[in-house]
Amino acid sequence: MSEGDLRPVARKVDSIEGRVKRLDGAVGTVARGVGDVQSSVAHLSLKLGAVDTAVAGVSGALSTLEGHQEKTLDEVRSLHADFLEYRRRTELARAKQDAQTALIGVRQELDTGYGHYDRVRRSAIGMLQAMDAGLVSDAAVHDLSEELMLTTPGYWLAPALVALGGWLGEDRGLVGRAVVEAADRDPDKAALFFILVLQRHRREAAVAQWVARYVAQRDPMALAPEFRIVLDAATTGLLGAAPQVSVADTVGRWVEQLGTRPHLAEAQVRRWGVMLRGLDSPAPDLPALEAHAVGWERMADLARQATVFAGGLRFLDDVLAAQSPPDRSLTKRVDALLERLTRDFDRDEAPLRRRAERLAAIVEHDGDAEAADAARAATTRSDEPVDFLTLVSDAALGGEDAITVPAPTRRLAVALSRSWAAEAVDRIHDRLAEARPQGVRLVHGSWAGVLDESTSTEDLATGVRDHYDQLTERAVAAVRLLPRAWLAGTAGVLAVALGVLALVNGLVVVGVIALVLGVAGVVFTVAEYRAIPGRRDRAEQEGRLTAVKAERDIRQAGDEAMLWLEDFEASLATAGTLRDRLATVEP
Repeated sequence: MSEGDLRPVARKVDSIEGRVKRLDGAVGTVARGVGDVQSSVAHLSLKLGAVDTAVAGVSGALSTLEGHQEKTLDEVRSLHADFLEYRRRTELARAKQDAQTALIGVRQELDTGYGHYDRVRRSAIGMLQAMDAGLVSDAAVHDLSEELMLTTPGYWLAPALVALGGWLGEDRGLVGRAVVEAADRDPDKAALFFILVLQRHRREAAVAQWVARYVAQRDPMALAPEFRIVLDAATTGLLGAAPQVSVADTVGRWVEQLGTRPHLAEAQVRRWGVMLRGLDSPAPDLPALEAHAVGWERMADLARQATVFAGGLRFLDDVLAAQSPPDRSLTKRVDALLERLTRDFDRDEAPLRRRAERLAAIVEHDGDAEAADAARAATTRSDEPVDFLTLVSDAALGGEDAITVPAPTRRLAVALSRSWAAEAVDRIHDRLAEARPQGVRLVHGSWAGVLDESTSTEDLATGVRDHYDQLTERAVAAVRLLPRAWLAGTAGVLAVALGVLALVNGLVVVGVIALVLGVAGVVFTVAEYRAIPGRRDRAEQEGRLTAVKAERDIRQAGDEAMLWLEDFEASLATAGTLRDRLATVEP
């Protein structure tokens, strides 16, 4: 190769060498740039660290600020609570002061307008006690009563005391005029007063007249609590024989009168229904029926509800058989009523007395009106009037004060309310009769049958036995050589054939393995085949035992179902006996 031919190659080499140098320069520039970037990154990292430190400082400051803020809020809340408590105490103190001021005014008004009433009331109590003990003369009683009459115009108790003084002095004219005046001023309290006073002194004829007058003045839709005491005293004979008859006749007319008001009668029927449903007894223990009857819970509930009629008979027997020994508690209640009557406030003065009592309670509770009202409500007796039908039901059913209801009053109340009780019995009976099951469905495993008028326990027992016999036959027929046994036998025969062929061709190991596997498969199949009769015997034996047990269970359940149906029908029939017994209860 000549020198001229090498020149192009040399130029190319120079060109490549120049490119390499330029590339080295570019790489150096890039390396310097990377170094600059690294320096910038390091500088930036330092800056970021400083920022993190500053942020941490700010976060700490914020946390400290939040703590101070929460503390400040707690102090504000405490200050607010203290302010509210201060304001409450101030308001209560002002309310207490206002109540004290108002109480002084009310008491002054009572002293001015009704202060002389207190003297009459105190004198009445003293006069009654003196009359009972016989410690004062008739003239002293007469003079005191006339003085009270002169100094207490318009108050019913003053002429009533004059009547007592005239009665002691046997001044019939004075007694008559005083009685008329007392009755004109307050007919209700006057009549009740004379009933109670004359009863203490065994004036039966006069008591009978005043009882008739007092009862005739009552509104059967609004009877005060003291009427119950008069009713008890009349029915027990404490007021004499005549009031027993007259009161029974009057209240009987009240029942007829109020019974024409559907909402009142309906309320009493419902009360009797509630009471009767509370006299139920537990359902009978029927374990086989509970285990195999469909809807046993419903059947048990119906059986329990049907026992209320027997409970009603026991209730009536207890009411009618109750004895009526001398009731000392009733005598005390009558005496307490007389004392209350003589101490009770007049109609005109009662609003002021109630206001004075409320103001005094507010003062006692340091100005807290709500606490004062709650305390008064807890200690004040309820004087809300009730209608006579409600009163009768209370006495008959034995409400919260069942212990204080005398036996004669309760018998009278049951007699007066027997129509409501009979209606309640009919309603319960009709509802139960409508819910009466037409049959009892029994189940045992996969078998089900119904015990009704067209079937018997024997039919069900036979049916469940046949059912399980069929299941046993199918179970015995199903015991055969299983597919896996067939497969093992077939594979075993083929393996034996292959083993023999392998041995003939000199494949000893393969032949032996095939023969072993084949023999094992054939032996397994033969063993399975020989076990079939035993398995069939066991299946048949288990099926027979199951059938016997099922027959026994269903037979017992069927007998208990028949017993349940008979008891349920007998309980429903008891409703008629209860209605007949109610009809015999006379006032």
